[in-house]
Amino acid sequence: MKLKKNYAVDTDKVYLTGHSIGGNGTWILAADYPNRFAAIAPLSNGADLSNEQIKNLSNTPIWAFHGGSDDIAPIAQHQKTIEAVKTAGNNNVKFTVLPGKDHFIQEEVYENKELFEWFLSHSQVASRK
Repeated sequence: MKLKKNYAVDTDKVYLTGHSIGGNGTWILAADYPNRFAAIAPLSNGADLSNEQIKNLSNTPIWAFHGGSDDIAPIAQHQKTIEAVKTAGNNNVKFTVLPGKDHFIQEEVYENKELFEWFLSHSQVASRK
């Protein structure tokens, strides 16, 4: 990977987040590469994951966000994704619904210092590599 070659990257602290279709992509990318990310934070979108992908997320710390009044990406799909991952045994899942907020929550979420403290509290562990 070019970044790892040219920069001092702590490969134990690589995080993934995205908004809307990027939130969907966050779920999919993390599920397809379960040993690459220390934690993920998808915003405003769930994903229709296969059973194998759901299983792949069983050890990934997840903090998902959705606007309570989102009329672009219905919250039901995100809730379905969260429940599937929890049912598969992931006990390290947080789901924050922002009451009264619409689809465009990224500014509020990404300005939240607590999210970045949460990210930094997670790193890859030997059993996940």
